[in-house]
Amino acid sequence: NLYAWGPNINGSLPIGEVALDATIPVVVSLPAGVTPTAIAASFDDGYAIGSDGNLYAWGWNGQGELGIGNDTGPDACPVDGFGQPGPTGPCAATPVKVDLPPGVTPTAIATSGETESQPSSAYAIGSNGKLYAWGDNGSGQLGDGNTNESDAPVVVSLPSGVAPRAIAGGTLAAYTIGSDGNLYAWGENGVGALGNGTTTSSDTPVEVSLPPGVTPKVISGGGGAVNGFGYMVGSDGNLYAWGYNGDGELGDGTTTGPDICSITLPPPFSGTEHFPCSTTPVKVSLPPSVTATAIAGNVYGGTA
Repeated sequence: NLYAWGPNINGSLPIGEVALDATIPVVVSLPAGVTPTAIAASFDDGYAIGSDGNLYAWGWNGQGELGIGNDTGPDACPVDGFGQPGPTGPCAATPVKVDLPPGVTPTAIATSGETESQPSSAYAIGSNGKLYAWGDNGSGQLGDGNTNESDAPVVVSLPSGVAPRAIAGGTLAAYTIGSDGNLYAWGENGVGALGNGTTTSSDTPVEVSLPPGVTPKVISGGGGAVNGFGYMVGSDGNLYAWGYNGDGELGDGTTTGPDICSITLPPPFSGTEHFPCSTTPVKVSLPPSVTATAIAGNVYGGTA
């Protein structure tokens, strides 16, 4: 069985009820006979690859996060939270099938968008060697060459001949290891989360500027509203980080740089803010002789 627990925000506990929190694990209502083989989650959406070869999704659907071809349902959840009166919004209180192309089965899944203020996007590597994305796209995080949200999976525009080998989501960005040995990133880049030496966002994948001779082995992303960052375990055994560093997210012993990134804040904020960052990967300061084998990012840092 697949289990879930915690606050049931917008159906994020897919147990058939839209206003029930769980302080102990409860069984997710997957179809009869289906067992989970991989899972992923964002702030108020969840995903599971089923033993039947389908990809299932549940939770909020206001930006098409369920990938079912609409952003209108199938259920209605109270937008102000558990037990609150007032308006409702589109969601799924039980798992629904993501509309991958006929004959395509998912081999890996990931999500981006980790806070309440950021709608999420989802990604799946298909059995046909293509990378699919759906949901919010305001920063180009679907990687399909535009910033239009999609309520059904679209193909991420990887370079010709490049297939995805692994996928990870950040806050408003995503990363994939390509079959050519390069690491690709796309989406929001105001604080250098794409790691390509610029602060220009991209709605198609760009190469992360890895050190010469280093190839990516394991990847992760993280961050909040304006503090995106990425992590990578390299073929040289080092752990690398790039992006925002105001709270030491880079793990290099500083909170000061090496770069300064400037962001013009969106409404209701105004003005330009300056943040310490790194627009290219730097080494995380692990203890001597320690090499990283796995990495995970969260809203304010990482764990290796």
